[in-house]
Amino acid sequence: MLNRWTALQGNPAVWRVVLALLFSVLLHLFLLGFLHVDLSMFEPERDVVKVRFAELVKSPPPEPVEPEIPLADKPEPEKTEEPAPEPEPEPPAVTPVEEMPAVEPVVETSPQEFAGDETTVDEPAEVLAAPEPELEPVPAVSLIEEEAPPLNFVESEFEILRGIDGYKVGQTRIRYIARGDGTYLLESVSEAKGFASLFISGNLTQRSEGLVTEKGLQPQNFLYQYGKSGKAQRAIFDWENRSLSLETEKGIKTARLPRDAQDLVSFMYQFMFVPPLQEMQLNITNGKRIKAYGYSFVGEEDLMTKMGVMRAMHIENINDDGDEKTELWLALEYNYLPVKIRKTEKDGSVIEQVVSNINTELLQ
Repeated sequence: MLNRWTALQGNPAVWRVVLALLFSVLLHLFLLGFLHVDLSMFEPERDVVKVRFAELVKSPPPEPVEPEIPLADKPEPEKTEEPAPEPEPEPPAVTPVEEMPAVEPVVETSPQEFAGDETTVDEPAEVLAAPEPELEPVPAVSLIEEEAPPLNFVESEFEILRGIDGYKVGQTRIRYIARGDGTYLLESVSEAKGFASLFISGNLTQRSEGLVTEKGLQPQNFLYQYGKSGKAQRAIFDWENRSLSLETEKGIKTARLPRDAQDLVSFMYQFMFVPPLQEMQLNITNGKRIKAYGYSFVGEEDLMTKMGVMRAMHIENINDDGDEKTELWLALEYNYLPVKIRKTEKDGSVIEQVVSNINTELLQ
């Protein structure tokens, strides 16, 4: 047995098998984790640098130092020399008088008598007030601005505008003449223009004739005619009998004639004689009926027209139901002539007449 073992040791093939077996065992042990080989001995030595981290804290900025402002030297108060007190005048020596005369009022004493009185105390002459000169009374006429006389001739042109946008549908010409015999003629003619003329045919004529009195216009005849003569309305004023005849296509009827009655055209020119704020209750006839209209003052306004800006007085009348309104703008520089007329109907539609030209001639 020993000889065989010795023979195997001397066989190189046996050794190779043994080494291969040993290497296989070591490799399995290493892979299975039972054998650990430290290879750090073969690595070169490295210098170890220890790093320490510290939190950086930003230091607060230094507080600004306000520069010291040098204080100005307090000015010394000026020394004012107090005036020396004036010496009190010595009271004049008064000679005792046994009996004092009665002192008369200065008003009743003339300057000559006052100067010759030896018992009065001497005082500067300026103390005595000189009598004020009498002022001449200013005539009252110069303090009151005279009203301009009523106009003798007026020819006005108006543009008829309809709707809120105010598009032109026609024009009106009004001519007023005060004749030399004390009568007047007032005529208004309206006609459709442009697109409206295709639907509206014929002219609307209103004519008023009467007397020019101290109280203004006193109409005698009024005509309201649209298109054909059959649609005419007339009013005849009988001032002596205080009667008003109203003629329409339906017949004639009579009404009582108020003292201040006007027709549909004359009432607007009556303001030349009686200012609007003086009389705001007007009795007006249109040829069919006569009715009292109360106008109220709205205000003064700057009215823009083709003639420029006019200062006008705005008055208005609202009917009892409040659904119809008539407004007038009266020019202050033209003796309260009408320069704008606005009519608001029950359905809310609006029609206006705005002046575009005025030709006047003052009464001589």
